[in-house]
Amino acid sequence: MRDNPGAVDHLLETHYADPALPPTMTDPEGEGPRVGSVDDVDARLVDGNVEVEWDEIEGARFYALYRLPADAVRALEDGDDDAYCAALDTANLVGMTGEPTLTDTEPLEEGAGYVVTALDDFRAEGPVGEIVDVRG
Repeated sequence: MRDNPGAVDHLLETHYADPALPPTMTDPEGEGPRVGSVDDVDARLVDGNVEVEWDEIEGARFYALYRLPADAVRALEDGDDDAYCAALDTANLVGMTGEPTLTDTEPLEEGAGYVVTALDDFRAEGPVGEIVDVRG
């Protein structure tokens, strides 16, 4: 890497440009996610970015923030199972954090809904909780 200082930048731009969930680990007890849904989510527009905050939940090691277009928000609110799976697609993933806050620096122009999921110690992702819509 010393002989090629641009190598790290190249890797970041080509292979690690988009956020991704960490790989799951095998739960030795074979249980499903050991975390519940994340509720009490708040999103607000600040200087062209969307700041999203939520209450920490017990057992959460990481949180994943998803940005959803308006049609996906409506489908989730209607209980559409296909929409649920589509919402948790990496194309909608804003990022991962260990803190109860994350800023979306590339919000959708027409506004969007946000959901947060929690991941446990084995990186198993819990259910979608509250959907918050920055459009009000």
